[in-house]
Amino acid sequence: MMNTTISRLLFFFLILLSVLSCSKSNRFQGKYATLKDSVRIQRFDLDFIQLDTLDPSRALKQLADKYPAFYPFFIQNILGLDISDTTGNGQKIAAFLQNSTQKKVHQDILNSFSDLNLQDKNIQQAFSAMHYYFPEKSFPEIYAMVTGFNLQFATDDNVIAVGTDFYMGNDYPVYKDVTYDYLIKNFRIELFESDVLQQVLYNWFPVDRSSMTLLDNMLYEGKIMYLKEIALPDFSEENLMGYTKEENEWFKKNQKAILSLIFEKKYLYSTDYKLINEMIQPAPFCSPISQESPGRLGIRLGWEIIRYYMENNEDITLQELMSNRKYMQIFEKSYYRP
Repeated sequence: MMNTTISRLLFFFLILLSVLSCSKSNRFQGKYATLKDSVRIQRFDLDFIQLDTLDPSRALKQLADKYPAFYPFFIQNILGLDISDTTGNGQKIAAFLQNSTQKKVHQDILNSFSDLNLQDKNIQQAFSAMHYYFPEKSFPEIYAMVTGFNLQFATDDNVIAVGTDFYMGNDYPVYKDVTYDYLIKNFRIELFESDVLQQVLYNWFPVDRSSMTLLDNMLYEGKIMYLKEIALPDFSEENLMGYTKEENEWFKKNQKAILSLIFEKKYLYSTDYKLINEMIQPAPFCSPISQESPGRLGIRLGWEIIRYYMENNEDITLQELMSNRKYMQIFEKSYYRP
């Protein structure tokens, strides 16, 4: 009799655990569509940093032949050079590649990132998930590049270029000489796929921010985060958001107080550019809220509100979510109560 009771209790416990586990999952995850072409990050960066600096004009011609679509974009849009000035470009690029600091960085890239096979695989999965829900959208070519820490991303409708020199790890010593500490924490390879996907989604769903309120910006960014969560289900909240574990826990513990302060200060419907930047853009902390907080609290809060909205409105499709610009309506129907 005792064994039967224990077995029944165990059975109901397992059922309850299963229900609870399901309730925490995103209902859109796990659905994929076959892509026409496999995803491959094109390693322009490796060819560029190994360019023959003794004969740079000839080497650039070889690079242009190998990357006919990307080479002009890189020379003109990223480096800001005249595509027709082969000799001058060769001299400038050779000088850049021969710089002692850059030579060290480039060798470290060769040593650390000789392949990005895992990133290829994860991006393939992410694109397949997004193709399932947005089959009309097209995917860009992805190129790895180096720019001497000048540019992490460059995009147009058909291209996303990503600087591998921004993913050397948050303990990489060179970073302290070129940028701010609060940015360095996210210069790690674990965020690569999430960062690439975010650029794709920004291109797919552009907005005019000139008249958007803080709430509009928060929920727009929350939508992007929600799609990233669907496309990269094995990524932690921290790596999707670019937070440390401690920063994410701080948000979860204080989200009620954050929302209360936003209401109290009448921030939610503000179009003040400075306020919106302080709530959305990377920073050492979110100054309108607290010096103890992580930066970009507006995005983290917007993501949570969108989660509530989609959980409490199960008839809403992803297409309807992304096309809906009635952000106040979304907020009200989210029933967000932290």
